[in-house]
Amino acid sequence: MTAPNIRHPPPVRDLVWESPLVPVAVAVTLGILIDRNRLVPVFAQWMGLAVAIGVAACCFARWPGATMPALWVCSGWAGALYHHADRHAYPADDIGWLAAAEPRLVRLRGWVVEEPTHFRLPQRQIFLPYPRAQPSRSILRVHQVQIGDDWQAASGKVQLSAEGSLDDIRVGDEVEVFGWMQAPHGPVNPGGFDWREHLADQRIRAVIRVRQTSATVVRLEEGWRRDFWGRLAWVRAWGRSICEQNLPDPAAGLAIALILGDSSAMMHEEWEKYILTGVLHVLAISGQHLVILGALMGWGLRQVGVRRRPAALGVALLLMGYALLTGFRPPVQRAAIASVV
Repeated sequence: MTAPNIRHPPPVRDLVWESPLVPVAVAVTLGILIDRNRLVPVFAQWMGLAVAIGVAACCFARWPGATMPALWVCSGWAGALYHHADRHAYPADDIGWLAAAEPRLVRLRGWVVEEPTHFRLPQRQIFLPYPRAQPSRSILRVHQVQIGDDWQAASGKVQLSAEGSLDDIRVGDEVEVFGWMQAPHGPVNPGGFDWREHLADQRIRAVIRVRQTSATVVRLEEGWRRDFWGRLAWVRAWGRSICEQNLPDPAAGLAIALILGDSSAMMHEEWEKYILTGVLHVLAISGQHLVILGALMGWGLRQVGVRRRPAALGVALLLMGYALLTGFRPPVQRAAIASVV
């Protein structure tokens, strides 16, 4: 008898060469880490990129085998420069130039680019002199700012924090905001959360706060009906209202977090339970949610006689649509792309 023809998997080094984008991705990631930790000045980064391009050109002519490593080095320096430009390069009319450490009263106009998030305060507010309204938060893309009596063109994004509800505001709407604007603050205590760096990753260098949303946040034009993300936000808000109307108070916030990925409906006391038990990750829409949803749909399609290829296509479309509906945040974004592929 002849031995069976067993095919062994190829070694890892062959898999790397068969996947040429893997070393490029690693090099770009290293370049981003170098710039993020300010290990190399930006001038030295430009010099490194120029030298790497020259070395790659020489290697292509004389030593072809060394061309790919030289191109990986080029990719690394290019990633560092891209990260530096994304974090530190802003136009002259960016709204962040007007933001200072001290609050400044301004009036600006812009488009809503992120669905307002509503946060629930603890029911017991015994240490406050007066009951606070439920806060809301959103992001605006500014196009005009009032300086004196004149409106001037502006650009950039600003975070909107309102003491009150923004239920009538949707993604794509044009609004006028009148409030106190300042630069984001850093960590309050050593080792604390750095809110300034968190917003800088989104190219936001200004925060505007308002107190009476009915008078200080005015919708100038309704634009969510013409915006794809605005329609998805409307569906998400409709699903939230359905949960709030048909479920009791503690369960409604949990259902909204598990189904729609909106954890703002849960109060701090409810968050503490999941933090202490170590299962906080179940509240973020991620791969486990998509696996459960895809498995149920795949099983249902097989029961009704759908063939494997159409069933796989249907599951992929459902998972991508669900990921978009929940806001397409990084955890569900990675899981959805991997599942579709």
